[in-house]
Amino acid sequence: SSVRASVHGKDVADTVTQLNGSYMRGRKLAVWVTAKPEIPIRLIRRRVNFSKPIPPLQDPSAMDAAIPKSRSESSMAPSESAKKKEKTSEEATVEYKAISTSVEKQTPDPDELNVDDLCMGNPNGKKAGPGKRVTVHYTGKLHENGKIFDSTVGKSPYKFRLGVGKVIKGLDVGVNGMYVGGKRKLTIPPAFGYGRYGAEVAGTKIPPDAWLVFDVELLNVR
Repeated sequence: SSVRASVHGKDVADTVTQLNGSYMRGRKLAVWVTAKPEIPIRLIRRRVNFSKPIPPLQDPSAMDAAIPKSRSESSMAPSESAKKKEKTSEEATVEYKAISTSVEKQTPDPDELNVDDLCMGNPNGKKAGPGKRVTVHYTGKLHENGKIFDSTVGKSPYKFRLGVGKVIKGLDVGVNGMYVGGKRKLTIPPAFGYGRYGAEVAGTKIPPDAWLVFDVELLNVR
């Protein structure tokens, strides 16, 4: 029911919203810019997952770099081949040092918010968007062990203005586009949560580089 597209080009973050409301293959596009990082998030994801199978339509030059050159190495002496592998490993370590090493240990896609729509809500009803005040019920859990660290269930719902940084980035982005009555499961990487230093929420300590899971229900939009 959803499609993710990548748009590239100079100053694309300032112009891509012009596609909002247009149609592609019979589907109406809803476009918004969630961030303008110096290093694109999707680029980081590809670099971290360099050991996984290369997806279709990837840059051919990147594919060539990822294919082991077993034939050329087999013609070398064992010691020379081993030295080359060691050098390549060291270069890769330097190249990826800027990316948190804990990301490589996680099962979800690193540096990318994962959104699962459990219930779409009323498509003719109110829709959450940047600048709107939303009312939600949520339950926040640690992805590692499922421990609940905060929840509004059985309490008053939580209200906040969307897209202005009043909540963690994972909620700002993950609630966007929901319809009233909709429910989502958000798997939030550290960069969209409490980051490399962690935090203390509702008396529970969130460890550094922690992945989070939020179950969110949208109750109202105004």
